[in-house]
Amino acid sequence: MKALESILDPRELKWIWLSHDDSDHTGSLRDVLDAAPDARLIVNFVGASRMGADWPVPMDRVYFLNPGETIDAGDRTLTAFRPPLYDAPGVNGIYDDKSKAFFSIDSFGAIIPAGVEDAADVPREDLARGFHIWHSIDQPWLHIVDQSKFADVLNRVRELEAETILSSHLPPAHGRSEEFLKLMQALPDSEPFIGPNQADLEAMHAQMTQGPG
Repeated sequence: MKALESILDPRELKWIWLSHDDSDHTGSLRDVLDAAPDARLIVNFVGASRMGADWPVPMDRVYFLNPGETIDAGDRTLTAFRPPLYDAPGVNGIYDDKSKAFFSIDSFGAIIPAGVEDAADVPREDLARGFHIWHSIDQPWLHIVDQSKFADVLNRVRELEAETILSSHLPPAHGRSEEFLKLMQALPDSEPFIGPNQADLEAMHAQMTQGPG
């Protein structure tokens, strides 16, 4: 909340767009709604329903928006867009036609060193490796997708001609859309992620607990 308040007065907010209902994306939502009494929550039916299992979502402040639908935000049009890969059924990405930015939620994320503020600061090979690991873990089903149908989805993203990709799990990436789409196209044929098994866990535990020397 302090970060938000350092930029603007929450009471001036008119819209709050919920990307999806995973806990790492909703942690401050109730605090923001309390601080922004005139704001409406943009979400879809699935996202609102899933959150409703944990807390009473104020439905009189909800605005349902489905993929493909738009909202006039004054100086720009925001379009709800389901990203090519996702890990929650209530996902609702954003395309901003003024800035030409695509808020892709978890899609186009990558495991990279902490503290990086721009995707350009990550060597391309390291980013590609982190891109593969992230999506293999977050969307393990991608290895069984129909490649032709997946290509159609990627082409719909390509048609946006987004100049900036804003993933919740990657710093801003400028002018990298085509590069990222090609990396994503290769994911279904890549090696699936396989985590440590019990023997690996026991070995790691033994290593952590063994005495010096």
